[in-house]
Amino acid sequence: MKRMIATILVLLLAPALFAGGDSEAGNSDGVVTIDYWDNAEVDTLMYDWVTTNIALFAEVNPQINIEYTNTPNGDQYLNKLSTEMAANNAPDFFMSWTAGRFEPFVNAGRVHPLNDIIAASEVLTDNVNPGNASGATFDGIIYGIPIELAGEGIFYNKAIFAENGLTPPETWDDLVNIINVLNDAGVTPFSLANKDPWPGTIPFMAIFDRVNGPDAYRPAVFEQQTVFNTEPYVRAAEYLYELVELNAFPQNFNSLEYGEGTAMFSAGLAGMRFNGTWEMPGLIEQMGDDLGLFEWPSMPEGASDTGWPILQNRAYAISSASDYIDETAQFLEFIITDERQAELAESGFMIATRNVPFDESKLHPVAAQFATEMANTPNPILIWDVLLGQNIGKELNLATQAILGGADIQSTLDSLNRIAEVEWD
Repeated sequence: MKRMIATILVLLLAPALFAGGDSEAGNSDGVVTIDYWDNAEVDTLMYDWVTTNIALFAEVNPQINIEYTNTPNGDQYLNKLSTEMAANNAPDFFMSWTAGRFEPFVNAGRVHPLNDIIAASEVLTDNVNPGNASGATFDGIIYGIPIELAGEGIFYNKAIFAENGLTPPETWDDLVNIINVLNDAGVTPFSLANKDPWPGTIPFMAIFDRVNGPDAYRPAVFEQQTVFNTEPYVRAAEYLYELVELNAFPQNFNSLEYGEGTAMFSAGLAGMRFNGTWEMPGLIEQMGDDLGLFEWPSMPEGASDTGWPILQNRAYAISSASDYIDETAQFLEFIITDERQAELAESGFMIATRNVPFDESKLHPVAAQFATEMANTPNPILIWDVLLGQNIGKELNLATQAILGGADIQSTLDSLNRIAEVEWD
């Protein structure tokens, strides 16, 4: 997600196909145009995979034209998609997050069910893992196919740690020591860029889990109990702000664009970065063997010692208003083929599909470690700003941004709680 919104139209058909007038199928030669929306960050491996899908599909399906619109900024993309969904003007094919960010589209009848499409396709039947599609499944009907298992952890620069005699922390006190040593060495401890407020919620959720235990977030997230201003949330927020007091982040971090944080870390200007697996392929490409990974350390008098935030991510779906359901389903099937999924896996993404053969020797050790850790974590933390949905999830992110910026913790959480009361009433 960058400040730049890149919109590209990928029209890779032979010039002769554009001759002629309109017809029911699109023009006199029977070419149909499918609108496809995504939010892959430009100049990343995911963006390369997405645009390559379009180019390769065009080579074998010249009768189908994919018109691609890319909006890298996540908040802007979600707002744009939500607005068009409300107007029943959604694109034929689109990427969405899962769970609470996807469910309103389904409830509004804007998403085409995929069960019959999957059953009719050998590729989809073999490769779609229903369990990994649960975040896009409602009342037993699959509406989206997630292609990625997203996890969140702390990346670190092995070279910087070695130069300063540091090792990954096991406790909060260890982490505080690392922050102090890096500050003394003139290195920014964490490359937080929080203008889009969600990155600052990552450490809040991790701290909350370690302090309060793996089930403490469930009353609010799953039962819609308005408890955001209670003691467990206050304690986690106090630890979150302690990171600011320790000078763990760059100056003006709440005004820095997301991409600036990634660039700071990959360039060796920061020792650590808390973020997700979606960044991992690019970091591997830029940092190589200097890239390391650890999970959030235990907290003083904490209730949990281990657990990785995990979520099914990047669900691809078809609009119920599309005039070209069959043609759009062909494109969906194409991106789920073994070849296209293997390329994604070998780039370092944790694919959510199954039965896909790929060369595991191509995986960077950090990618293999992340996959193993996520598969074996005893207490997976579902990424709850997404589960809370478009409105309350966004308000949670804005609350953590305000707390990191120095706002009064109790009053900020009181405000979040009042907003949730109105939303959930």
